[in-house]
Amino acid sequence: MKKGITLTEIIAIVVVILLLTAFSLPRYFRLKQEGKEIAESGVVGGIRAGIYSYVAQNQTWPTQLDSAPTGSKASHDNRFFTMVYPQGGIDKGWTKDPRSENLYHSPADNMYEYNPVTGEFLKLNF
Repeated sequence: MKKGITLTEIIAIVVVILLLTAFSLPRYFRLKQEGKEIAESGVVGGIRAGIYSYVAQNQTWPTQLDSAPTGSKASHDNRFFTMVYPQGGIDKGWTKDPRSENLYHSPADNMYEYNPVTGEFLKLNF
């Protein structure tokens, strides 16, 4: 008598693996997005703190947060938030909106606007 795995058992194992994958992949992508959101909130907190630090030193709100051109992406040579971010700016993930020098797209696909009159750096809700 020969012992081995039957075709039915192989199909059952494949079905179980597919079911586990189907349930775990959405969770993985959700966790990945949550990680981006958490990292983004830390950066935004640093930017806001930098804005208030700038005010404490200069007694005025910064007119802009960096000198990066509109429509550009943050990179090692084109850092964002250099005027207010204590670590010397952000070099990846953020994009400056082509419509305004005060609109930024975050790595988690959120949009933020800096208001130089009030000093607010707010997440825009669409």
